[in-house]
Amino acid sequence: MALKNLLNTGRFNIFSFASLVASEETSVEVCYEAGLIPRLLICNEGHGVMNRRNDPNYPLGHRWMCNLCKKKASPLQNTIFAGTRLDFSTALKLLALWFWRIPVTQAAEHAEVTRTSAIKFYRLCRKIASIVQGHDMTRIGGRGDIVEVDESHLFKKKYGRGRNLKASIWVFGAISRATRRAYITRIENKRRDTLFPIMQEAIAPGSFIMSDEHKSYKTCARLGFKGHASVNHSKTYVRPRNARITGVLAGLGTPTRLASSRGRRLYSVKVHTNTCERMWRDLKAKLRTVREPAMLPFYIGEYLYRKNTFSGIKGSGHKFARFIEDVRRVYPGGGMEGIRRINCTCDACQA
Repeated sequence: MALKNLLNTGRFNIFSFASLVASEETSVEVCYEAGLIPRLLICNEGHGVMNRRNDPNYPLGHRWMCNLCKKKASPLQNTIFAGTRLDFSTALKLLALWFWRIPVTQAAEHAEVTRTSAIKFYRLCRKIASIVQGHDMTRIGGRGDIVEVDESHLFKKKYGRGRNLKASIWVFGAISRATRRAYITRIENKRRDTLFPIMQEAIAPGSFIMSDEHKSYKTCARLGFKGHASVNHSKTYVRPRNARITGVLAGLGTPTRLASSRGRRLYSVKVHTNTCERMWRDLKAKLRTVREPAMLPFYIGEYLYRKNTFSGIKGSGHKFARFIEDVRRVYPGGGMEGIRRINCTCDACQA
């Protein structure tokens, strides 16, 4: 219960966690306590719990075996440790360093591993975050909420001899003013037939949409949204004339004194996409170290995971506990199948 006590006391930080996993023996106990290594394995053939047999050729000095079908399994099968040669203490330290957003070069120094090993483990953490974000993503906004939408271009620099080349990558984003939950996806173009299906999939009906004056958004209110207002970014970032909307959530607008609509009070709401622009600024700051275009979706997935999943959780200990839970969901161990972003067969998706 050492890990649980640490996470719940409010004294969780890099140093306290590093002390907890200072040795291999205590690190293995932490893995068992956190569920990162299952204490029991179930036979895939439906023969029940497998038996534990001592075997120095396997990790942890034992293996699992079914007495009926004679199948053998490693204790690290389908866990986060299955694809790495790092010891448990080092892997847990890197897990915490990624959680605390320590740059990978510094993480390699702190964990006393090569930079290549740290990069590979950080990629694994980023993959987990991306899978969970894609699996758990629900529509943002909703009745009474205001959702800002915008597109932006991300540049991938190629370093080498000769001049630097830039490959333009366009993304579409949406963010709720009430909850700050966000959605980002790559797009091939900014045409209406590209953006409208994405908006219907990502934004809940009843939301009020705010955008710039790109022509593709002009008729978006017909998609089941409450309404639409736009700002001309060539002149200003906040439209001088506020929008008047009925039934917005608390804090999103100011009640007007003289106007009403069918007995419902109108609220004066500022028209801008500054929340979305701030999101782009934060995202691009995270993408400065991206060197491979194929890794871009995982960096975006990590950004959204931290923003959407952790936003409603207070305290670093509780956030780290949630991250450990999500690691188990992707890598549950044994013959169990982890969650996936699409075509998932987990109990929640099958319900």
